[in-house]
Amino acid sequence: DENVIPTDSTQFYSEKIISLPHTYMVTNHKNSIPDENPNSHTLRDDSTPFIFCSLNQLIKFDPLWFEVVMNILQKVDNYVLWLLEHPIDGKEGILNEAKKHLGDSASTRIVFHSHVPSRNEHFERLEKCDLFLDPTKYNSHATGLDALWKEVPLLTFPQTRFASRVGLSLISALDVDGSLKADLVVYTYEQFENKAVEIATNGKKLLNLKNKLREVKSKSALFNSVDFVKYFEQGLTEAWKIFKEGKSPSKITVPEKELKN
Repeated sequence: DENVIPTDSTQFYSEKIISLPHTYMVTNHKNSIPDENPNSHTLRDDSTPFIFCSLNQLIKFDPLWFEVVMNILQKVDNYVLWLLEHPIDGKEGILNEAKKHLGDSASTRIVFHSHVPSRNEHFERLEKCDLFLDPTKYNSHATGLDALWKEVPLLTFPQTRFASRVGLSLISALDVDGSLKADLVVYTYEQFENKAVEIATNGKKLLNLKNKLREVKSKSALFNSVDFVKYFEQGLTEAWKIFKEGKSPSKITVPEKELKN
């Protein structure tokens, strides 16, 4: 899609792009993951720690992003940071780096989680989180989708490469009125830090974001796999047509339009 591969970036790809109207990421959350709690969210209890998370492989973390995350944690009084213990060899390095910023409290403030054996356990863990911090150089992909489905705000800072613009793609496809992008897509590390601190220290802000995610997710393009398939089929049909006519491959942009079910 135009978010992960903007038009001015197609020159860097040997392939000719089929650009879809909303997102390149296909999902099946509506059918495979029941929405068991249809009620609105409530204001979180400030006496419990705010749960930041970035449940990605540790190899996705780069030093500058991690330093910004440490800055965020130092500006929030009561928090934990949930990370994934994968690869396990990275755990010691992460903790040693964190201690340079947080001191000995890093050992209790940073909680490492192992892989869980079932999707249900994975989603039960995710829905306990308050804010997902998207790694900048290599964004969350499937885990980002899962977080948004469980109405966990995902804060992202798009860069130039495909893998660093996935969060932008997901949120753009989810956002029906532009309000989510205004709060969850930032364009500098300073904005990333300030926005994360704002969400973590403003209970009403967090509540509004979670309720907005609940409101839009089922009617958004992000979780509409039926329309995705139809758009993708249109792109493949056009590519086949170009081939059959003996023309050279070229970029195909599938237009957004009302589709018949």
